Amino acid sequence: MNRLCMTSLLALLAAGASAQANAPAKPAAPGAFPARVNMRADAIKEFDKDGDGKLNEEERKAMMAARMAMGEKLRMEREKKFDKDGDGKLSDEERKAMMEANKARMEEFRKTREKPFDKDGDGKLNDEERKAMMEAMQKRRPNAGPQFQEMLKKFDKDGDGKLNEEERKAMREARLNAPAQPKPAAPAAAAK
Repeated sequence: MNRLCMTSLLALLAAGASAQANAPAKPAAPGAFPARVNMRADAIKEFDKDGDGKLNEEERKAMMAARMAMGEKLRMEREKKFDKDGDGKLSDEERKAMMEANKARMEEFRKTREKPFDKDGDGKLNDEERKAMMEAMQKRRPNAGPQFQEMLKKFDKDGDGKLNEEERKAMREARLNAPAQPKPAAPAAAAK
């Protein structure tokens, strides 16, 4: 199950990197993650073989394959780090230690992502701060809003307008178990 989760996460990251790589360059917004801005520029520099400043289908496929291979290598290195007995498999205890480390890493990422919006410095986002963060994220990823609103409607069981831990867990499980969705066809103007 963890391997499936990790593979799914890597695929999503690679797809996001592909979309980011073809987005037109623009100045970083307040609260933008410099690593993401650099990732797009690095992807174009590394994979833009025809030098037109964007990735065509072939270049995008090469980038995705390289990112997937890199992600798999990182996953194997992480597993190896936690394989204390060196048998090439993770025991329940080793897997639990890896999951705890991953959880701590994700929590650190969350804190880093939210810090620019935590105006009162209490380490938590109140409704106003969370709204500001969501608006900033919406500006960076304009097509993510409708998807989020759809998920919110589907999983916000208590109707408070946000997902609590139980609701987020149900959403993650549903997304992991959902069949792969076909990509929508690109508009003719964008296909050129």
